[in-house]
Amino acid sequence: LLTVYSKLLKDKEGDVRQLAAEKLADICNIAKLGVMECIAPVLDTVAVDTNIGVRTIFAKTVVNLCPTLGKDNSVKVMIPIVQQLTKDDHHEVRHQILTRLDVLTDAIGVVSMTNNILPAILDLSKDPKWRVRLGVIEQSSLLATLMGQKTFEKKIQPVLVYSLSDHVYAIREKACQHIGVIVKEFGWR
Repeated sequence: LLTVYSKLLKDKEGDVRQLAAEKLADICNIAKLGVMECIAPVLDTVAVDTNIGVRTIFAKTVVNLCPTLGKDNSVKVMIPIVQQLTKDDHHEVRHQILTRLDVLTDAIGVVSMTNNILPAILDLSKDPKWRVRLGVIEQSSLLATLMGQKTFEKKIQPVLVYSLSDHVYAIREKACQHIGVIVKEFGWR
């Protein structure tokens, strides 16, 4: 089944690849065995697919593979893919990779997230597209909670404070909301 499915991820038709990318985690979570052998080698290709729709769907769903892969394989497979997707030319791909950071952190652990993924995520806070910057701010309280107060103060807090002066009102507003959540989590000092 997974061998056939991997061929769908490489199909010549973009619509087929897009649908295959959308169902990727569902199929792999059912099959479980053989994911590393049949699917993992194809994921790098899907991450750089020529079809923007494929990459966007893939960015939204690929992290959901983590529970099937387990920690070691998630670290090995997901870190390079997520790093690639945060640098994608299309803003919607960059935005979508932000939506499942909780699943990714649970799978790869706080240390791997902090060392390998967080710098790329924080770079997105300077993205020219405001929706991508907003996505980073929307994840700031989750990241702070997952990574703890020291990491928050050292790495995330400067981004959050800087976003208070963003020229887009929605980002400033969201930053204020998340600062409130973080103050409730860590207290005020």
